Amino acid sequence: MKRTLLMMTVLASAAAVLHASAAYAQPADQRTFLTFSAPVELPGRVLPAGRYEFRLADDGETLDVVQVLKGNDVVGTYLTIPTDSLKFPDKPYVTFEQSGNGAAPAIRAWFYPGDSVGREFVYPRQRAVAIARAAQQPVKTTTDDMAAQMNAEEPAAQRQAVAALKDAPVQVATPNGEDVEVVDFELIQMPKTASTLPAALVSGLALILLGVAVGRVGRVALAS
Repeated sequence: MKRTLLMMTVLASAAAVLHASAAYAQPADQRTFLTFSAPVELPGRVLPAGRYEFRLADDGETLDVVQVLKGNDVVGTYLTIPTDSLKFPDKPYVTFEQSGNGAAPAIRAWFYPGDSVGREFVYPRQRAVAIARAAQQPVKTTTDDMAAQMNAEEPAAQRQAVAALKDAPVQVATPNGEDVEVVDFELIQMPKTASTLPAALVSGLALILLGVAVGRVGRVALAS
């Protein structure tokens, strides 16, 4: 009887831990929905208040390109780079930079639930310098000609935009108007795999607990 109860406890505990691990599972494109009560700025455009879908382009194969949709319509295709918040949020959120002069706040980065690594938006240079000066913070930037790719409206043009943005140069616009190279940009790509870390840790914990519990079952069986 004791052995049966102990085995049931083992299985229940393992199932609970593995369920927690599954909670970190993500759709390939990390799609989430965000509602804004006032206009917000994204590279190349200002979004009116409303509900929008954020997702990775190409079903998550292109981690550096994010698309924003209103209903079924893509309103923008954006270049991003990884940024770390040092915490694992339980719901999606965005961070902002102040744009100054009463302008809509500019979205700085988008974070997916359970992932400490978010996507920091890269703004066309002219606008990036203006935001950097208003916020007194550096802003990631690319060339002004990429604005046309970001605002492509036709599906074929949007697919071309994804390819173009993947190869776009990225720098840092400073508040004094200078452009600084992003140091060791390839090393910054490493956090892309960070989203799997919580699941791996929880899965490992589940196996450890399961091993300990099975050992206890074995000892009880020998004692009986």
